[in-house]
Amino acid sequence: MKKMYAAYGSNLNFAQMEHRCPDATVYGEAELKDHELLFRGSPTSAVATIEPKEGSSIPIMLWEISARDERSLADMRAGRRSTGRSRWTSTWTVRRSARWYTS
Repeated sequence: MKKMYAAYGSNLNFAQMEHRCPDATVYGEAELKDHELLFRGSPTSAVATIEPKEGSSIPIMLWEISARDERSLADMRAGRRSTGRSRWTSTWTVRRSARWYTS
């Protein structure tokens, strides 16, 4: 079964997503309102994350992904946990017939 994935940061890059998630197809563009994109870590090894911030917004790309793609993204996130500060993941579940929401 395929799922919807809301990408931000480097996962907006089509070439990177093709490498990370070979089964993924673009569903559309969207905006995550009242959140900001932040980078955690060092200048040579930063991780993108998002946090609430009223009045800000982040561009996101909605992708339809396979179970294999989802595992690839989970493996990628597991390698980024070294900052110990992330409260968010980059995965959202969406339904085509409903508004999308963070999980």
